[in-house]
Amino acid sequence: MKEIWTELTALIPGKKRDPVQGDGLKTFLVQGSVASFSLRIASTGLGFITSIFLARLLRAEGYGIYSYALSWALLLSVFAVMGFDKLIVRYLAVYHTKRQWGHMHGMFKRTSQAVLFLSTVLAVAAVVITWSLMTIENTAMRNALVIAFLVLPFYSFIRLKQSALQGMHEVVKGQVPEMIFQPILFLMLLMGANFLRGRSISAEHAVLLFVMTAACTLAVLTFMVRRSFPGEATAAEPVFETGAWLKTALPLLFIDSMYIINSRTDIIMVGAMKGAVPAGIYNVANRGAEFITFVLVSVNMVLAPTIAALHAQGDKERLQNILTLSARAVLLFSLPVALGLVIFGRYFLTIFGSEFIPGNRALSILSVAQLFNCAMGSVGLLLVMTGHQKQAAIGVAVSAVLNITLNSLLIPVWGIEGAAVATGVSMITWNAIFVVWVYRKLGIHMTALGRIGAWEKK
Repeated sequence: MKEIWTELTALIPGKKRDPVQGDGLKTFLVQGSVASFSLRIASTGLGFITSIFLARLLRAEGYGIYSYALSWALLLSVFAVMGFDKLIVRYLAVYHTKRQWGHMHGMFKRTSQAVLFLSTVLAVAAVVITWSLMTIENTAMRNALVIAFLVLPFYSFIRLKQSALQGMHEVVKGQVPEMIFQPILFLMLLMGANFLRGRSISAEHAVLLFVMTAACTLAVLTFMVRRSFPGEATAAEPVFETGAWLKTALPLLFIDSMYIINSRTDIIMVGAMKGAVPAGIYNVANRGAEFITFVLVSVNMVLAPTIAALHAQGDKERLQNILTLSARAVLLFSLPVALGLVIFGRYFLTIFGSEFIPGNRALSILSVAQLFNCAMGSVGLLLVMTGHQKQAAIGVAVSAVLNITLNSLLIPVWGIEGAAVATGVSMITWNAIFVVWVYRKLGIHMTALGRIGAWEKK
């Protein structure tokens, strides 16, 4: 890994001062990636501990209700944010580089107004519909869903403010509240509730505690954004290009919704078709497979504004080299994790409780799919950050339709293993489509194989 990042920085001749050029880019990429990677390790560890505690506390049925409710809330939050989180990363990076302070101020103000309105309307509508349609026999599920929908405004603004910090090249700072503060606070509240109530804590209680931690996390992020937002932008008269921003945001909304469908439709459909217990078992397997991608996610957080800036500068050569080497670094770390989960998956699931061991095959299937995902590098991110969001939307839509279709066919027959196959096939499909389109549209090789001599200076 050290050698790969040494090669990476050697590719970038430098000037100072600008965080996306020269030595500034060297420092930003290497330090940002190492810090983001360290945060991801800490966050993964905290999430792992929390998941074990929750699974043992709630058992398979309660954990299934908890996972099902929050999956719905996460799905709706995509529509509340409306693609503005991706938009703000891309445009704030460009506006910051070009010193367009009025546009920077206007974009943050307008997106905040839109997210507040949409998240509130969706939360109220979801609560009313859930309370009206669900029967008294599903009281626990109904209550958990209603409480989960209260998190929509908080979670939507967390995504928006985190993206604002990312767009201002405060990548590491923007990740700390959600990745460190929130899971620690949630775990502390769970332990406190468990101490006070004993083993009587329910899925509804767990969801309520999650909502409380989201509110606290948003408060911290709001303070950080105010401290980091450039004074020139705050003082500048806001410039609004609402029509142009909305035109770009709508495809991003579509992409995000398709991504969430691809990542959450399996849990939602397992819960709806097989019940809370299989949903809980499958969610543990799915969370385990997601450990494989934590390096990819860390790298993506750092690369997003850099990709936008390098593309705006027309520096294709540096962009190719950075993407190839980052893909290799991701695969280097992801491969042993994937192999470990495939070989020792049964022992991994035992940590959560013996009830979750039946998820072993699903874990193996999902691990193979996630490894393929890592080997393709930051392919989806590249399309979005270079203005090819329409092509990205089409690819993810094809995958989402395939995912829903396969889940509806395979879950009734194979249960959670069918859901794993459906998710894995759809994940491999959209990655393959993106790799082809990136080469055709941008002439860039995206897989970890890269191209011969990709590490050499030209």
